[in-house]
Amino acid sequence: MGASTSSAAADEKIVAQNIGHFDHPYDAVLVAASEEMVPDAIESRYPADVVRVLGEGRIVCMTMKFEKVEVHEMLEFGGEPPQKRTLCTVAYQGIKSLDWDHAVSSVKITVAGTRDRPTDSWIVLRVANSLELESEAKLRLRGLAQGSPSSQVNLEFHYVGVFAGPTKPKPFQRKRANLSKHEQGKLPPLGTMRDLAVARHTGSGAPTRANQSKRLRYAMQEIHKGSTSFTVVSTQERGRPPESQMLAVESRLTLSLGYEEVPGFEYVEGSRTVISASWDEVKRYEVQDRSHQGEHANGVQIEFQDGKSFYFVVLDVLELGNAVQYYWNRHAAKRGREPAPRSTHGRDVVKVTTLEGEIAAPPRPRGDLNVVDEHAVMVREGRRPASSSSSARPMSVARRKSTLGSVIKGKKPTEWRINPRVEKFWDHVVRHQGWLLKKGGVAKTWMKRYAVLYSTAMGHFLCYYADFAKSPLFHSEERERRVIDLSKTTFVRPVSNNKEAPTNSFDICTIEREWTLSAESKASMQQWLRVITRAIDEDVAIVPDDELVFVVKPRVDPSMQLVKNEYSTALKVSASGVAVCHVSATDDYVERFFWCYTDFFKWSILHHSGKTGLQVSVFTSADFDVKDRHEFLFRTRDAVKLATAIEFYIEKFMAAMHLYLEGSTLISAGSKEDAAADAKQDPTTVPEETSAQLNMATREMGQDAIVTDDLLGHLNEEDDDDDTTVPGAASSAPAENSNQDEGVFGAAQVGSILDLFTVDEGSNNAAPADPSGLHAPDDPFAPKPLDPALFKTRQPRQVEDATTTMISLELEEEDEQEEEEEEEEEAALAVDATEAMLAESPLFETLARLNQRAGTLYENDAIAVSVEQEYRGSQGRLILTVRNEETTPLEDLALDLDVGASGLRYHVGDITPSSVPSDAAASTHVMLECMQPYDEAPVAVLSFLLGNRRYHLRIALPSLFTKFLEAVDLAPQVFVQRWATLGSPGLECMRTFGASAGPATAAFAKPRLETLLNIAFAQGVDDANGTILSGAAALRTGTANAGGDKISVGCLVRLEMNDVAKAYRLTVRTAVPRVSEALTRAIHHLL
Repeated sequence: MGASTSSAAADEKIVAQNIGHFDHPYDAVLVAASEEMVPDAIESRYPADVVRVLGEGRIVCMTMKFEKVEVHEMLEFGGEPPQKRTLCTVAYQGIKSLDWDHAVSSVKITVAGTRDRPTDSWIVLRVANSLELESEAKLRLRGLAQGSPSSQVNLEFHYVGVFAGPTKPKPFQRKRANLSKHEQGKLPPLGTMRDLAVARHTGSGAPTRANQSKRLRYAMQEIHKGSTSFTVVSTQERGRPPESQMLAVESRLTLSLGYEEVPGFEYVEGSRTVISASWDEVKRYEVQDRSHQGEHANGVQIEFQDGKSFYFVVLDVLELGNAVQYYWNRHAAKRGREPAPRSTHGRDVVKVTTLEGEIAAPPRPRGDLNVVDEHAVMVREGRRPASSSSSARPMSVARRKSTLGSVIKGKKPTEWRINPRVEKFWDHVVRHQGWLLKKGGVAKTWMKRYAVLYSTAMGHFLCYYADFAKSPLFHSEERERRVIDLSKTTFVRPVSNNKEAPTNSFDICTIEREWTLSAESKASMQQWLRVITRAIDEDVAIVPDDELVFVVKPRVDPSMQLVKNEYSTALKVSASGVAVCHVSATDDYVERFFWCYTDFFKWSILHHSGKTGLQVSVFTSADFDVKDRHEFLFRTRDAVKLATAIEFYIEKFMAAMHLYLEGSTLISAGSKEDAAADAKQDPTTVPEETSAQLNMATREMGQDAIVTDDLLGHLNEEDDDDDTTVPGAASSAPAENSNQDEGVFGAAQVGSILDLFTVDEGSNNAAPADPSGLHAPDDPFAPKPLDPALFKTRQPRQVEDATTTMISLELEEEDEQEEEEEEEEEAALAVDATEAMLAESPLFETLARLNQRAGTLYENDAIAVSVEQEYRGSQGRLILTVRNEETTPLEDLALDLDVGASGLRYHVGDITPSSVPSDAAASTHVMLECMQPYDEAPVAVLSFLLGNRRYHLRIALPSLFTKFLEAVDLAPQVFVQRWATLGSPGLECMRTFGASAGPATAAFAKPRLETLLNIAFAQGVDDANGTILSGAAALRTGTANAGGDKISVGCLVRLEMNDVAKAYRLTVRTAVPRVSEALTRAIHHLL
């Protein structure tokens, strides 16, 4: 399953061609329909087995046929035979759109209006498995198009809620779940929201560094211990003076849902239990958080039913407040009480938007609590343990094979014992569990993982393990292979975008990355999606507590506080807003100013000459006057990710502010009248306003625009990016020493003779000793004179910018110039796949970094591009083949290259034929030569006509600079001498990182780097008992020096390994800082 992508695609094509010969009926419930779409219902009896599966309602049968879909019902009257009654028949050609709500397994069929009936008509049906129905609908439409081009159906697929299709949904146009009884869209005034955001950002809600989330730490504590524990600094009982300002012994406040013998609320001083109570005994609570005012005695006041009241001072008051909210709300739901006003944790969904409009939320879907092994043998039954904690694994039980079982080969049986301590709370924290496929490992194959969805006080987390026996129920250590924070989810694709994914795969897309998971069956996939999306809906107002950091280059700065045209500014995106920081020489972030999300007027992604940037317009006045704004422009390759992060956090911020409209901060378990009285007395209660009454332009969020002005060039000034390389990752090195790079490959500081192992004359670094006596005549590390041609500024070839994606947030209409530009671009559809390929494409990864010689590089529904590649020295040859996957021919096919400012010289042959019929292919060859070190992958630009529309497609080629590396064998003493030669400051790049691809051992790392990067490792260098590898390689270039010899850049690598800590420390030294950084990134990626 999933082993052969090409065969699976071929089988799918065959199925699409033949599915039209078969009719497929689906039992369904007719939920709603437009007027005159179907006749009125007639009293009839429905089959009991169908009602048991679908629920109550008007039971019908929807039949998918060759060119149409038919809906009918079977009527039963007394003892008479059932009579078939056709309700409606719709041809596929007449369908305008299919809207899917997989959360409740429903579909809305919209039929385009006709001359006789100009208005659209529609019908909403609920089936047993909407995923299966969607898959069949796509196959039938594809089969029609393959059979006859004239039969091609152009309809739209839409999704409701957190679901999305292949493309990223536009922001703010999806109606998320409503956790409150207040109408969607109502928010406090902007000034109130801004004050709350600033207080959070400067107080207890100050964001943590990336990968240092307190939420995750407390969540893992609850997953493994069943409770959340907080250190108490001091405590005070009401009516009694405190004995001391700070407790003399370690004291902890432990909260949980309460299960078996474990109370829900427990306070312990040292080894003495002071308070042990259930949540029924808690009358009310109040969180006091004045961290933003410099107050240190922050905590929670708990009042019990017996009249006693305690105030607990803690350090992590925000997390404690969230935990109290969660357990209080969960307990209140069991007792039929309302959740705590303004709370964000532990709430259930009140209303959801479905295909028939906003309705009361359906019951929470029930997950599977049974634990089974990879062969579907029951290990433990949920809530009714199948075996005692001391029993060994029952090996004699007959094994029932599953379709996933064949994916794992050679796996040894795992001995397990149930942990009795964890078993007490396991069914309280687990929402759903089971086996999924996940791509990973050294060979990047689809492997079986045991996945568990947890519900904790900090939100929902999806964790997966190598085996069920590695989960906390059976293992005492934390053995989670990965943890997916569902509060960071932007959307879920019910059909994976990963072309190599097995059947029944779906994508969970977060602000950090995308996760592709595969279920065993359609039914299992539907259950996973229902449970996961409901968890995401419940976490709609839960905000991550860490930050995303993007290093940017300011191009327009009206504040005059930032260093322009240098990558010395960082945008830190977090829960309350965006902090604009200066990156100091010690890599510290110094905050210059802070933008709350209420301060944003609009933002837009700009594209020009293959470069991207983010234009931000922010309010500068306290009254949010549109006339008082500042326009900033930041250059960054991660502009799309940056904009996505801002959109995500604004949605979260608005969801939390929507809940703030509720009553007071004093939470009581008394009557509704008491709560209303408390709210009336609370001075912080705010009036309701709709978003339309506010200055936030939610009506125009997500409008597309096209900007072709030379804003990124900034008034035609010289662009330093043509000479220096921009860091590619969002969290890459904050500042770039452009003088160093220009000293080697710039046009300014170039001498007639330059040693590749020394620094240029303009550098402040001390020159090392002369190493000339160490080199053979053909040694790439030997100092050789360089030709000035090597340092000439290379002008990139001009290729039409193929990216037109714009995301904007604005209050007023786009100006006339942008509207005209949009009209000009409507004639051609541009698709830029380079960023996605570089970040996550397994096809590109295999060809570019794993050195597969030939294979598929890119494919979509229209075309598939394959490549054959060969490299020798500084030269490379690629044969590109473009296959037409459509039923209509590709016309006027052309290919060009965009190498940007890289050091590549190239020649592209004519592509033949230029007209490609359906299921045929055209090929061309590309010759490349590396003239100087470079970072970016070259981009192939395909242009073609499909139907009456022109397309421009940009795809990344796998010709990374590492393709031009050659191994260099060095004797131990020579390696040591040359290592010392390259010891000057600025030539070394060092990085410490965790081992993710495999163990941190020489047995794993050495063959991987030898094979994939052509690094030759020297024997006999101080290797610290085999824990240090020392190697060398040469980057071959086609640039000749004054003597006519081609220049090579010597690269020295030293890799220290710690298998216990599962970490590496990598040091790379070359004479070119840019090469040192790029090679470090390449090795880091492989390990």
